[in-house]
Amino acid sequence: MYYYNREFDPALQKLSNSTLTAFYDQNITCLENLFGLEENQILQLNGIGKKRANEIIELLYSLPFDYMDTSLPPNPEGNPMLGIHPKLADHIRNLYHFAHDQVFKRGVDYYSRDRVVFLSEHDREHDTWQATVRGSRLYQVEISLQKNHNEQTKCNCPAFKNWMYGSKYCKHIVAALFALAEKQRLSRFTPEKDGYQGYTQLVQSLKSAQKKAIVQPNREIAYLLEHIDGQWNLYPKPIYGLIKSQRKVSRYGYSYSYKNPWDQVNPKTPKDRIIYPHLRKIYDQLSYDYGYSGNAEEVFLGDVFELLTGQTLILKHDVDSSASVHVSVEPFSFLLQIAPDHKENNNRENGHPVHLDLQFLLKKENLTIPLNTVDIVSPDPCWVYHNGNLSKIETSEMGRRFLVNAAPQQVKIPAEQSGEFFNNVLPVLQEADVLFEIDDQIVTEKNIAPEPRLYLSEQARKLVVEFRIAYGHHEIKGTSEQNRLFISSETDGHVNGSSSPIWSVNRDRIAEQNWLERLKKSSLEHSDLPFIFTPEKDPLEWVVDHLPGLSKAGFNIFGEENLKQFARPKKLTSSSFRISSGEQWFELEGEMSFGDISLNIIDIRKVLIKDKPYIRLQDNSTGELPPNWLKQLNKLLHLTGSGEEKIRVPKIAANVLGELGQTAETFEADTPFQDYAKRLRLFEHVEQVEPPKNLKGELRPYQLAGLSWMNFLNRYSFGGILADDMGLGKTIQVLALLQLVVETENRKPHCLIIAPRSVIYNWKAEVQKFAPEFDVYIHHGTDRILDVDHWPDADLCITTYSTMRNDIGLIQNISFDYAILDESHTVRNPASKTFMALKRIQAQNRLCMSGTPVQNTSMDLWSQFQFLNPGLLGSQKQFRDQWVKPIEANNDKTAEEMLHTMVSPFILRRTKQQVAAELPPLTSTVVDCPMEGTQQAVYERYRQVYHQLINDSLEEKGLRESRFAVLEGLTRLRQICCSPSLIKKEKGPSAKLNRFLELAEELISEGHRALVFSQFVGFLKLIEAEVKNRGWKYEYLDGQTTDRQKRVDRFQSDSSANLFLISLKAGGEGLNLTAADYVFIMDPWWNPAAERQAMDRTHRIGQKNNVFVYRLTTPGTVEEKILRLQERKQGLADKLVVAEAGIFKELNRDDLLSLFD
Repeated sequence: MYYYNREFDPALQKLSNSTLTAFYDQNITCLENLFGLEENQILQLNGIGKKRANEIIELLYSLPFDYMDTSLPPNPEGNPMLGIHPKLADHIRNLYHFAHDQVFKRGVDYYSRDRVVFLSEHDREHDTWQATVRGSRLYQVEISLQKNHNEQTKCNCPAFKNWMYGSKYCKHIVAALFALAEKQRLSRFTPEKDGYQGYTQLVQSLKSAQKKAIVQPNREIAYLLEHIDGQWNLYPKPIYGLIKSQRKVSRYGYSYSYKNPWDQVNPKTPKDRIIYPHLRKIYDQLSYDYGYSGNAEEVFLGDVFELLTGQTLILKHDVDSSASVHVSVEPFSFLLQIAPDHKENNNRENGHPVHLDLQFLLKKENLTIPLNTVDIVSPDPCWVYHNGNLSKIETSEMGRRFLVNAAPQQVKIPAEQSGEFFNNVLPVLQEADVLFEIDDQIVTEKNIAPEPRLYLSEQARKLVVEFRIAYGHHEIKGTSEQNRLFISSETDGHVNGSSSPIWSVNRDRIAEQNWLERLKKSSLEHSDLPFIFTPEKDPLEWVVDHLPGLSKAGFNIFGEENLKQFARPKKLTSSSFRISSGEQWFELEGEMSFGDISLNIIDIRKVLIKDKPYIRLQDNSTGELPPNWLKQLNKLLHLTGSGEEKIRVPKIAANVLGELGQTAETFEADTPFQDYAKRLRLFEHVEQVEPPKNLKGELRPYQLAGLSWMNFLNRYSFGGILADDMGLGKTIQVLALLQLVVETENRKPHCLIIAPRSVIYNWKAEVQKFAPEFDVYIHHGTDRILDVDHWPDADLCITTYSTMRNDIGLIQNISFDYAILDESHTVRNPASKTFMALKRIQAQNRLCMSGTPVQNTSMDLWSQFQFLNPGLLGSQKQFRDQWVKPIEANNDKTAEEMLHTMVSPFILRRTKQQVAAELPPLTSTVVDCPMEGTQQAVYERYRQVYHQLINDSLEEKGLRESRFAVLEGLTRLRQICCSPSLIKKEKGPSAKLNRFLELAEELISEGHRALVFSQFVGFLKLIEAEVKNRGWKYEYLDGQTTDRQKRVDRFQSDSSANLFLISLKAGGEGLNLTAADYVFIMDPWWNPAAERQAMDRTHRIGQKNNVFVYRLTTPGTVEEKILRLQERKQGLADKLVVAEAGIFKELNRDDLLSLFD
């Protein structure tokens, strides 16, 4: 069955179904049938009542023209599609006959409610229209009037795409088609010309609005208050008759709930729109089964009376006749009168208990009435009816309950019970904020100072602090509004010398407020309830730090003796510790006692309250640690992992365990531990040695100190890192150590020296210069020895890291006295094949050399220590969990300081500023090289592409998975800053190259020599070509150069070579180029250590001239931002531990993305 099988004018489709049915019966199918009809004529149409007439008139008034205008074009044939495009008309007819029932109804509903928010001709030539329909979101509909019906319409809603029956309709399409048809129908009456159509529609819209106001006036609903069978009810008057009739029917067992009285009223005013749902909800709660489903929140008549104050209601009070009742604005107060019973007290002596009369009254303004003269209409909120008025009673919740449930009109209290009344009942009534009128005969004025009280209790994990005030033995809560208190003069049955049983005390509000202000200053914050507080921070700290001060200030404290988790902490009473030795670790056992409760040291991590000097004991109470204990235990926690069954710490931490043991009352340690701890302590007093006699060179004082330190390591079989600044002569210090071994032990040490390929021949030259008696074998190249039986009997074997890795099967079979790693930060990756090979080397002593032992992460330190002193820093996982994560992720200063303290004996680092004051100054200058024209355009194009690419990658994959995209983008932009020609298929000038040539020409003309560093070999080649064109003499070194040392020697000895072009990666380490006094850093990078290494090629021992560094930077680009980030992170680069972090460790998402802004 189809919803419609008849054809109507689309403009009439906005009318209700019943109106359209009435039109159909009278053959009204098009808009023109209604033109010229007066309102009374429309009302007289068959089947059209007042309601439908109003609907029709509203539609006619909304038309963008005057429907009474006699000049409107006629429609003699009554064609409902007149003026509509033929294809669109066919489409509408298809909707009537073939559209799914619900789809059609919903689409027409959207159309009639003006859900088509946009309609426009998209392509006039192809008769294409576009519409926007507001559904759950905005959907786009496309209508093409040239195509077949099956392809005429499209919508981007899910229903259109997924309709299982292959229909080409959805409710949005139906709405759009009717809107377009209406537009075309109405266009024959309002031709779009001269811009007047908008004005015409404005006029008609105003008429429509005016007509609506006349047709649907807003009237307030009258309400009827009914009292029947002891019950009070409130109804809207228009439905009272229907409710009353249904009530009568239901008494005889019938219920006609199909006609819901509450559906018969449509509230119009804002107030009625609030009151009506409240009333309906009340009667739904009373099980009026009218199909209404109310909320769980209860509503009472008193809530509705609050909304009706000042109004007059109709009253039906147990009779058929009606009266009126006024809803009073002024409330009643609940009053208790207390007076002596004079009749019973005539024979009583003064000072003896008296008989009392109690009377309960209601009072407002000048009116006082007995409580039993009113009817309680609503118990909560409490409203009463009295003498034609409905009034609210203002009282507390306790007072309301007492009034409704217990308060009689009058009570007589015998003298024997008056004392109990004054001591027990009167305080409760005052707490309920009941007003009092007490006869002067039984009251005496009394001045009593307020006493502040605090009540402590534990609720879940909170400490609750309640503030109360006491006047004598009478206590009030802070919420009490009573300004005058009535207190029994009796205490323990005695009258206290008073002739009256009651004292009248005026509250000292100022003193109470002062106490409250004092309390608020004690780090408390309000809870949800007034005068109930909780500590702002740690409750236990509040009890310890603030509660004693409050007690001293005059607050009486109650409930502290019942506290458990927030009770004042128990003191440490005894402690004992024992240390035993393992192969690579020490094991700790011990106990701590807090009174009668003992705690095993293994459990300390579980019970120690973070960052607090407290531990949680087994009975949920708290123990307090002395400050020195807390410091030592925190150190211990940094050394141990969580969840372990035993406390084992690396041997390097022996001093920490020793300090902990000295803190304990009883301390035991085995001999190996004591010996090891003693050896570590000796680092503080390293014995000074004399320089070796046969060393061909003079050691500076700091170099002699370095020799003494390395000699100490050699005596006690420790490995260490010589981490002096680059250029301070680490090589001569190591050679001095080996020469000292020869002279003190009468033997030549058999040594393996592993170094970067770029410096192995520099090592050979340094040996020949300072210790020529050592035989040197360079194990490198295709002619190296690969048979252990033919291994040369050389004193020093020098090889590269890659050669060592490839030949480890051979090298591991040779025992060395010393294994020395130069530039040891090279092996910072413990998962690398190089590191795995190093672990297989057999050597009695080990030494590392690096000016930057930690380049990216403190994990670099573990790798080198694992080579030097295996197990000294624990396992890789332990080191990462206990040190790397706290330091780098959490910025844990305690962990950083502890790690520095533990490793410092094994690392010797001196900076140039500390020990080489004779070095000439180094001046670094940033040289701006702004891009122009083509170079700027190429940079901006690539910047925009990578900004979008990296933003999308960060959103989809996160920081870790976006690393390669970020590095690729940074590399491309930095290359363009050097020269667009470094990018394939790009060309353009280089601002840096031009500026470099200007500076270099000036320097060369003045007789200076310069090192030129770049990370990009391609850029070095461009520079080399320009240098050649100008005829300048130069040297060149990159990763492909094989005769490195020869080129270094030529530059050092041949002053005619003005420039040395060097790849930063290939020549940044191990080269001595003091012949130059200028350095060009052509492309700055994130890692300042790499730049420092480049500068130190010339700014080192032996340099006599001032050194100047030019850092060529392109302003407004990624290079400038890298420099700013370098400055921001520079503090890290000056530390031994965490010298600096890699770009992905130190920069967050916003930092990285800002590089591409």
